[in-house]
Amino acid sequence: KRLQEFCKAKKIKYSKLLITELNATFVNNVFEWVERARKGTGMCYVSKILHSLIMKADKEGYLKAEDFKKCNWFKKPSSSSQKFHTLTEEQCKKFTTLDLSSISKSPLNELYRDFCLFILYTGQSACDAIALRYSDIKKIGGISHFVFNRRKIAEKQAVPCSVPINTELDRIMLRWRRLAKDGYIFPIRNKEKLKTQTTNNGDIKHFIGNLNNWLKKVGKALGCSFPLHTYTFRHTAITHYISKGVPVIYVSNMMGTSIENCEKIYYNNQGDTASRNKVLAAMKF
Repeated sequence: KRLQEFCKAKKIKYSKLLITELNATFVNNVFEWVERARKGTGMCYVSKILHSLIMKADKEGYLKAEDFKKCNWFKKPSSSSQKFHTLTEEQCKKFTTLDLSSISKSPLNELYRDFCLFILYTGQSACDAIALRYSDIKKIGGISHFVFNRRKIAEKQAVPCSVPINTELDRIMLRWRRLAKDGYIFPIRNKEKLKTQTTNNGDIKHFIGNLNNWLKKVGKALGCSFPLHTYTFRHTAITHYISKGVPVIYVSNMMGTSIENCEKIYYNNQGDTASRNKVLAAMKF
């Protein structure tokens, strides 16, 4: 849509625009127009979509991605604006017992809740949780663990994530095992969907999109002061484990991220009431 608006403003026939006509100057002009005419609204999305398009065109031999390296691509800020969006322990407990039928008529209410609880315990991203299989479970020191590489960084991840499995995770897996297919933990992804979907990871995007819409209603019921999303449960998990005294290096290994990212992106020091209370108790000399 933004590209159509840009072409209209520049009197370019959008319907006749060829992929081979894209170059670094064109891309930067689009960014400048979005910044000026749209006050930067949607810049992250426009940058992401154009970059994806160029990478696909490079793969098909229409363009050279190398020619676009110096474009003014949108860069994420070094710290996350969402890092202070975490649930309190009371909100987590309320979520487990919430009367979902009074909030949503979706037949997937219980699947949505169990999936979010799964992320809350494991701290995994939604896309990694969807892709998890029973073959990812391994025994370490007599305890079952999920051992896997994250989808986004699998090629450069030196040490795999290692997440111990508790009785609540066992309960969730047992509940959905009969409906899940092809070895997946949840009945969301299967081989048939992977073969027939027309967009890359379409099944994951479709599920997460619907889940986030559902979470908007749930967030209001929980009294959240921010929009509730799937990533909120990952942020909450990391903050919770650190506040309970789990070494940050162990947490970063569980979550498949760096200690630096734990600090900059995930850990909510404002929501870490356990550590705050320790400080208050120590404020005596």
